[in-house]
Amino acid sequence: MKKILSILAMLLAFATPALADGETAAAAGGGTVGMIIYFVIIIAVFYFLLIRPQKKKEKEAQTMIDSIKKGDKITTIGGFHGKVLSVKNGVITLQMGENKVKLDSWAVKSVDKAAEAKDAEIEEPELLEDAEEINE
Repeated sequence: MKKILSILAMLLAFATPALADGETAAAAGGGTVGMIIYFVIIIAVFYFLLIRPQKKKEKEAQTMIDSIKKGDKITTIGGFHGKVLSVKNGVITLQMGENKVKLDSWAVKSVDKAAEAKDAEIEEPELLEDAEEINE
């Protein structure tokens, strides 16, 4: 971040024309060019520091939502946890305890894949078997 700001400061310093005593920016002929360079630099800063990272986050969130399938465990933006029963037209049906709840796909905060949950279930019995062998 400090590197970016120092580079911008150097660019701005070179963008302003060197004026002699009593000359104005318009008389030197660099006023319009300097102003255009300022605007281009400001637009570039906004793009790289604000717009581009936001678009990247939106793309990642959309990819996550598109990858939701039956059996996944998800967390909603409201903090509810549930298991996906179905996904149809942007509406997700969740199993939360004994209740079934429908919610829009944009309300999903995070996804825990069903495959990861199955791997965890498989590893636990193996650990118990190892513990029994050690105790014997």
